[in-house]
Amino acid sequence: MLGAGGEFEGTSLQDLLMGGGGLTNYGQTPQPIGGVPAAIKGLQMADGFGCLLTAGDAVQCWGENTFGELGNGTNTQSATPVPVTGLGSGVTWLSANGSTAACAVVAGGDLKCWGQGVLASDVTTPTDVPGLTSGVVSASVGGEASTCVIMKDGSVQCWEAGSPPTVVAGISSAVYVATNEGCSCALLSNRKIMCWGSCPGSDPSDDADGGPVEVQGL
Repeated sequence: MLGAGGEFEGTSLQDLLMGGGGLTNYGQTPQPIGGVPAAIKGLQMADGFGCLLTAGDAVQCWGENTFGELGNGTNTQSATPVPVTGLGSGVTWLSANGSTAACAVVAGGDLKCWGQGVLASDVTTPTDVPGLTSGVVSASVGGEASTCVIMKDGSVQCWEAGSPPTVVAGISSAVYVATNEGCSCALLSNRKIMCWGSCPGSDPSDDADGGPVEVQGL
């Protein structure tokens, strides 16, 4: 996806999507999805559902909806994108990678999430994350194991479902953050990459809860 650069203006999803998931098995050739806006700025594919950011900074999602992944106040699945409640404009960042939840940053830095795995319980409409109602720049949803955000001051905060966001020690100039099951990494303004958790190449005997370690050789 991208909220900061890398737009897909004027590109249809039939040109972007390959593979299966959600309601339809698309096979190995791109297939059109009905109801997609003519121009989109970002795209996220997650576990059985997808979300897009329109040219008007609104969010729409489609696919499975068992845990409220579509964010429209229901648990009804949809083969075509449906508007996410309350996110009809003003969205600056969207993340839905690898989980049954999605999060969006709206103007002013308020983080809103929906689905399962980010908040203490499943929510079917965008809901504020306690402590992160302002100052958030971007977010990465990595599943129930971890969700991380970059704050306006360059710090990073992460948490597991049901736990409060916690500042990651030693990170003060992050420009991009990515997280997945058990591993999180931040790109710093000096181009260094710092990772923490159980990441590729790490020593299994290391404490997975230790502080960030610089990735060497990059």
